[in-house]
Amino acid sequence: WTVQTLAHNALLLDGKGQGGGSGADGRIVAFATNPDFDYTAGDASAAYEKTKMMRHIVFVRPNVFVILDDIETAKPAGVQFLLHAIQPFKTDSDRQVVTITNGPARARIHLLGPGSVQISQTDRFTIPPERRERPAVPPDHFDQWHLTAEFAATDTVRRLLTVIVVERTDDDA
Repeated sequence: WTVQTLAHNALLLDGKGQGGGSGADGRIVAFATNPDFDYTAGDASAAYEKTKMMRHIVFVRPNVFVILDDIETAKPAGVQFLLHAIQPFKTDSDRQVVTITNGPARARIHLLGPGSVQISQTDRFTIPPERRERPAVPPDHFDQWHLTAEFAATDTVRRLLTVIVVERTDDDA
């Protein structure tokens, strides 16, 4: 399960992820850093069949991540943005915001793109994992929540913007 795109915080196109084997290649095409922000761009086009797939990420210090997914397909395709966590997500479909809290940390994830976004989550794996204790994962963290933000097929050129604000839960005062 873990070698498939659907197991990662990644994108699917019409429910399909990156190809397997040597075709699932990606490369860093840009990088910049300074005291205020870091920027990187990755090109995963070779990993997706007949598709331009570029991801730009800006980390604005101290706590904001901006992700721009630049997608071009031969025909309009639905895009599924996947997220995974060990706690359930709180969703606000009207505002297109997802919040995940774990102990003293919280992330507010704003999902922006053309058309409507359908947000769903489940605590089930597509392939049930074997139940065995692993030293790197406490037993109470073995279960996971899997969120899908489904952007409808609207066009062959897509720009999806995701803004993630990370904060401490004790900053609510």
